[in-house]
Amino acid sequence: MRARTPSRVYGAVNVPIHQNATYLQEEVGKPKVWDYARGGNPTRAAFEAALAALEGGERCFAFASGMAAETTLLLTLRPGDHVLLADDVYGGTYRLLSKVLGPWGLAFDTCDLTDPTSVRDAVRAETRFVWVETPSNPTLKIVDIAAGVLGRACGRGEGGGRQHVSRRPPRNVRSRSAPTWSCTA
Repeated sequence: MRARTPSRVYGAVNVPIHQNATYLQEEVGKPKVWDYARGGNPTRAAFEAALAALEGGERCFAFASGMAAETTLLLTLRPGDHVLLADDVYGGTYRLLSKVLGPWGLAFDTCDLTDPTSVRDAVRAETRFVWVETPSNPTLKIVDIAAGVLGRACGRGEGGGRQHVSRRPPRNVRSRSAPTWSCTA
């Protein structure tokens, strides 16, 4: 990663923090770049570009909260798709699936993700995500991702196919938000 080129206007060598909420639009619905801070701003764009470069990725999306990140990721699924959750998943995640996305048609089940037999029995043809939080919240269970437990449980042998097996995420992991990993099943 290279150093930032100084700002032409002010000469700043670090990205300034832009705290404004709204941006000038020449006409309604035609912003120059951003229209409102929640949709994006220069500071967040610089952070996303820097993090993508550090992780070797093409793009990064930063969110104001873990729930915003989870909601965005889960909305990439369709009614009829299935998500497998830990039996001690964070309560906000459970409520998002049971109260909001469940009525929309997204199916989910919970199981003990530390037990390969439990995972194998819960995975079905419609399963798109196995939602792993390790350590889990609130009981701090550890899912040994590197040991390939999930892959073996899903019938993918040692290493688990597309499963993450190192400290850095593979390029095809759809989202990472510490301590939550969400990988396609």
